[in-house]
This record gives sequence, structure tokens and C-alpha cells, in this order.
Amino acid sequence: MYVPKINAWQNESEVLDFIQKNSFAILSATDDAGKIHAVHIPVLFQNHDTTPLLHGHVAKGNPIIDAIEKGKQALVIFAGPHSYISSSWYANENVSTWNYLSVHVYGTLQKLSAEELLASVTQLTQVFEHGRENPRTVDTMEKMVSREIRGIVGFKLAIESLEAKKKMSQNRNDADYKNIVAKLAESSDPIDNQVSEIMGKERDL
Repeated sequence: MYVPKINAWQNESEVLDFIQKNSFAILSATDDAGKIHAVHIPVLFQNHDTTPLLHGHVAKGNPIIDAIEKGKQALVIFAGPHSYISSSWYANENVSTWNYLSVHVYGTLQKLSAEELLASVTQLTQVFEHGRENPRTVDTMEKMVSREIRGIVGFKLAIESLEAKKKMSQNRNDADYKNIVAKLAESSDPIDNQVSEIMGKERDL
């Protein structure tokens, strides 16, 4: 990922928090023939024995399983709120652009054992059922889980490196910046509102 110095997101705690809050990610890897495979799945982050890693699962019919079983290098992409920024919001004429948050994580895929897969599915269920009116657990769905788990393959990926980008109009002067924040806040799109909130916190607006 191309990350200009001004957009480098170097606050590690913020980046890891972002990964956890935006866990529906893209897992991408290449097969032996050089074909790129990608799958959209929830991926969880955890510190395991002080080693930060990601884990998740895919359906057995997914061609990316070959990369999991062969322990290939992979890229996991996490994306957050993003918004179009109109050039009409600047005091002086300039090009329009897009503001966004993105994290790329690189590492080597490893296939989960049956025990690790069950633990991964259990954690996944706990995370996404938390706070719901009638939360489900793996225990309460034991028969269904024991049947369905035979149709998936789990993976883990120790984080070897990552690139984090925060493109939030950092290159704009205060007047333009405040106007962008205001315009996004006025939008009927809730994602624009989220970007406005993020930008406001960046400069304490």
C-alpha cells in the first residue's frame, strides 16, 4: 500500500483497535499458478503468547484453502469509514479526493487444528453475539455447530508486518479542514458523519 509520510498511521494501539472494530476483512493469497484469490470474512485479532495474530475460517469449497494448507504468504485488508471530499469545499480551487482509513496485514497462513478451530469459532460467536438481546453461544448451538464445523477450514496468521494509512485531509489548512468536517457532518450519509467525527478528533474540533 502506498503510504505518503503525512498519511502514515503510526499509533499502534489505535491501529489494533481499528482492526478489532472493523473485523470484516479481505483475505488474499496466491495459488501455485499465480492466480490471486480473495475472500470476504470476519477475522479476529488476538495476542497469543505475546505474538499478535489473526484467525478465522473459510468454507471448504473455497479455493483459497490451498494457500492455507500450503502455508503461503497472505494479505489481510481492513477498511473503515471513507468519504468523498469535494473540491468545492476548499477556499482555493483544488482537486477532489477521498478520505479513508485502511490497514494491510501481512503474514504466513497456518491451518488450525480441530481444537483450535472450535476455539476460534467460539470466540467469533462470543464477540458478535455480545450485547444482543438473546445472545447465542457455541454451547447452546452445540448440535448445529458440530455439524456445520465440518464444512469449514480454520486458519491463523501471525502478524509479520503491517501498513496503516490514515488519509484524513492532513494536508489541508485549518479553514479548509474545518469546512470539510462541517460538510461531512451535514451529510445524510452516516458514514460521512463518522469521517467527520474522526477528523474532528484529529484536530480537537
